[in-house]
Amino acid sequence: MTTKQYVDWNVFESLPVKSYEITYTKSASQRELGLSTEEEEITIEKAIKKFICQAPIGSGKSTAIRKWIYNTVPDNKFILIVPTINIAAEFYSKLYVALNNNHPENIDEMIKLCVKEGAFKEFKEAIKHFIPVVITTFSTASKCLGGIIEHFYHHQIDFNSEYTLLIDEAHLLLEHISLIEICREFNKVGLITATASDISCLSVFEEYEKINPLADIKYHRTIYLYKLRSNMQEQRETIAKQVLEEIKRYDKILIKIEDKNECERLKECIDNELNKALYNSDKKEVEISDEGKFVSTEDVDIVIATSCIQSGQSLKENLLSIFIQTPLDTVSSVEQFVGRNRNENSTAYLYMRQVKVPEEKFTYKVAKNRYKTRLNQLRANAWQSMDKDPWIRYMSKIGEVIVEETEQEEETNKDTIMINENDLNREFNGKKQLYQHFGFKNEKEVPEGYEIRSRYNREKGKMQRVYNLVKIE
Repeated sequence: MTTKQYVDWNVFESLPVKSYEITYTKSASQRELGLSTEEEEITIEKAIKKFICQAPIGSGKSTAIRKWIYNTVPDNKFILIVPTINIAAEFYSKLYVALNNNHPENIDEMIKLCVKEGAFKEFKEAIKHFIPVVITTFSTASKCLGGIIEHFYHHQIDFNSEYTLLIDEAHLLLEHISLIEICREFNKVGLITATASDISCLSVFEEYEKINPLADIKYHRTIYLYKLRSNMQEQRETIAKQVLEEIKRYDKILIKIEDKNECERLKECIDNELNKALYNSDKKEVEISDEGKFVSTEDVDIVIATSCIQSGQSLKENLLSIFIQTPLDTVSSVEQFVGRNRNENSTAYLYMRQVKVPEEKFTYKVAKNRYKTRLNQLRANAWQSMDKDPWIRYMSKIGEVIVEETEQEEETNKDTIMINENDLNREFNGKKQLYQHFGFKNEKEVPEGYEIRSRYNREKGKMQRVYNLVKIE
């Protein structure tokens, strides 16, 4: 039984508006332009309403946004930015119907969808005429909105204070840096996401009000945690074998891997008796209906996708989700993928690297800007610094985690661990260092005939316990 308590749209409307005053003196150059005849102080009052809303995947955030919009326009005006054209079109169609009930006489003056290639002109015209609801995508907004802001600034058209900038799936902002900077230009901004940790710590969002609206929707998810194979061909073969065993129990199997070329290779590796489709930025061999089902000209069994599948999509088929980790994934991208399956009892298989790189060897690329650096850091953390235990901890928040040992792991038990006799006299400052050196996970994996011993050693005037592995005579 699923318990559901969705996000209430009133939480956005009830947020307080902060006001402050800016006072400046008109300069001589302004007087020469006829803007002033004498030196005078000008005071401007700014009303600020900026927030980050975090609520669980499937808790009705998108529905709450729509309700907020159609219950408050035209008094409030909105620029709504969403990840993809399909999601923008869905928002538009649902809002159009709702607004038409309230404003049937002038509905076409109430809402505008701007997603076409070269949408700059229609985007600009919509805002110029203060259309209450303007809907666009991350891509279009990144290309157009900065230029529109500059145009209106130079023509002294104040749309900034008129519009609330709403960004859905805001965790994606790190991949659309220009939109982060555009957020600075608006007095009213709302960022909506299920995984706010990626962006909430950025300085640009420091003063944003952080809200976690009362929402509780619990899915009875089962998440199987596997160790990612070091050899990709072996990994493909593992997945190919697995889908053959599982396909009889599911309508579809969705596989996500953040590599288009690897998607192609995996498609070739899976039995040709199964119908397979790719879903990425270059190839969408299947579409997603408004009902959350995959639609294609042929009956598809397997969908192999990149992160395109994570952008606000709700999947409602009897679906098995398989996630294959790459260095481009973050913790939140895993959570987002698992959360896309909106079945009450869903299953996900996660193939994760599960290797914790020593702290002194942990690295990530420092980019020219801090936002890209932050994204690189998040990716490196998920790839380099996450062994089994933290993955269990993170995934337990969204489902029941079951750790599955691969055949490869089962073969590597304490009886097969090889001990270099030359290392037996080596002393370690902690058991953890000893385990890492010999390849043990814990003391239970110490091979028969060996044991861990300790003694106290005085170093720099302090007594310290040291450990070594010894062979039992």
